Amino acid sequence: MITDILRAADSGEVTLLCMLDLSCAFDTVDYGILLDRLRYAFGIQGVALSWIESFLQERTQSVHIANQQSSIMKLACGVPQGSVLGPILFLVYCAYVMAIAHRHGLGVHSYADDSQLYFHGDISVADDKVQQLLVCIEEISHWMNGNRLKINKDKTQFVCLGTPHQLSRIQCQKITFGGVDIQISTEAMCLGVLLDSRLTTAPAAHIL
Repeated sequence: MITDILRAADSGEVTLLCMLDLSCAFDTVDYGILLDRLRYAFGIQGVALSWIESFLQERTQSVHIANQQSSIMKLACGVPQGSVLGPILFLVYCAYVMAIAHRHGLGVHSYADDSQLYFHGDISVADDKVQQLLVCIEEISHWMNGNRLKINKDKTQFVCLGTPHQLSRIQCQKITFGGVDIQISTEAMCLGVLLDSRLTTAPAAHIL
């Protein structure tokens, strides 16, 4: 993603990056929808599908604090976030998000439940591109609502990236998404790296 942004800056274009935040993403994955997606969209059949099904079903959960433990509850949905398969299964579950972004002509990268949408463009077409991005996000939000997922609008971030000269020409300071006014940030945290609008990066550990 950073390579794409740097190439755009070299071509005289700015980038608007949207970092989607999902609410309790791993916990709301529907087993039935996921298994159907594996079967019909990815062609996984037979023993391989049975293995995944056995990994998902009959899962239980309890809370243990000090010497007290809650009753054991059977889980109806969700994939384990700390497992090897969990993030991969979540990406399979949300693969259509990337198809939506590509259909709207946007760049997109996903890692587990972290998704970044972005576009490059000249300052003169930035307003039109912002509207194109918002239409795409609204479609993604509608798709997620139908798949038991939810975009957390309050934590979704927008950041403009480019050279100091390019950024000085930008007038837009906020974006209204779903009735929520979101200020365009000058920096954002992406997978442990602090990325600022002037295209410098720093590991997260450096800012602690």
